[in-house]
Amino acid sequence: EMTPDAEVVNVKFAKSAIRSRASFTYDEAQARLDDPTLTDPVSTGIKLLNKIAKKLRARRMENGALVLASPEVRFSLDRDAQDPVDVELKEMKDTNALVEEFMLLANIHVATKIFSVFPDSSMLRRHPKPPATNFDGLIRAAKGMGVTIDPSTNKTLSDSLDRAL
Repeated sequence: EMTPDAEVVNVKFAKSAIRSRASFTYDEAQARLDDPTLTDPVSTGIKLLNKIAKKLRARRMENGALVLASPEVRFSLDRDAQDPVDVELKEMKDTNALVEEFMLLANIHVATKIFSVFPDSSMLRRHPKPPATNFDGLIRAAKGMGVTIDPSTNKTLSDSLDRAL
């Protein structure tokens, strides 16, 4: 259960069955999201979830989440030789980010539950902070292009990488 401001107020774990009203590809869901004339319950639900997902993402970014994802690349292959004949970058859409945010949120709450039940045997995979020297080459290269990179925290690194774009 969540507030409209994306605050989780209740989490429940239960055996359940999902009865979907519809099944969409990302593109189909995006079309519903982009069409302001669609006001059916499914389209309205997608639009509400997207608003909440954007708030979740903004909060993660404010807390220093580092986004280094690169676009997905798809190759079209020659039918006979299987050689690449075309390359296409897959566009990240709001519906992709919507699913990503709710998957992350679910993972966080599952991990919290596991820790609360098995505190002595649960583990958290956490990447150690890289040594500052790991960024020296990047900092020098960026400086040569008039860009400042600040790797002192995840947030400052993420912000400086965003400004570099």
